[in-house]
Amino acid sequence: MRPGSKVFALVPLLLSLGACRSAARGDGPDAVKAGASDGPAGPTIELRLLTKHSRYVLAGDEARIEATLRQIEAAADAENVVPPRYPEPPQVDLTLRLTNRAKAKVALWSGGDPVRVLLRLAGPGAVTVTPRVFHTMEMRPPTVVTLSPGEFFEIPIARLEYGERGDGERAYWTRPGNYALVPSFETATRPALPGSKVDDDGFAPVTLVGPPLAIRVDER
Repeated sequence: MRPGSKVFALVPLLLSLGACRSAARGDGPDAVKAGASDGPAGPTIELRLLTKHSRYVLAGDEARIEATLRQIEAAADAENVVPPRYPEPPQVDLTLRLTNRAKAKVALWSGGDPVRVLLRLAGPGAVTVTPRVFHTMEMRPPTVVTLSPGEFFEIPIARLEYGERGDGERAYWTRPGNYALVPSFETATRPALPGSKVDDDGFAPVTLVGPPLAIRVDER
């Protein structure tokens, strides 16, 4: 971690969320070229998915994933049938970085129930599932981080598991080949985009979308 950086505990669930801030860009050879922003008329937040490892290897049991998911769905419609466990999603070493590219400070929601990290996996054997999971009923209010121009915070992603409270969806690669992973981040910003409906604290919801990250998956 760079000197002077801070760490924020965001969502202590299966998708581990934490944040660090720095005015340095820290671009490396694995950084994805900047893509989405909110536009020149409002706060500009750049979203990028970074990785130190753009190549992964199949674990060896991926061929059974689709069959297992079908068994789970069939068991849900049957009585007195115990469904199998959901397959574990692939382990990855990814970082979702949000950088303030505006000329003024921008505050945004960095955690809590209204905030979601989403990943869209595309490729020859891409499979996405929404597990039947149960969450506690308490409402987790949003936490806020304020970024000065050029500052960023990062969310480490250790598994292809994301969505509501970090475990609402799972993605799998089931065959070798070239894949693309597109990140998005549901949050709210202050100042808000022109024409947005703001809450009592001046925040308005926005979904940030980053450019795709290329990933290669090989046979074991």
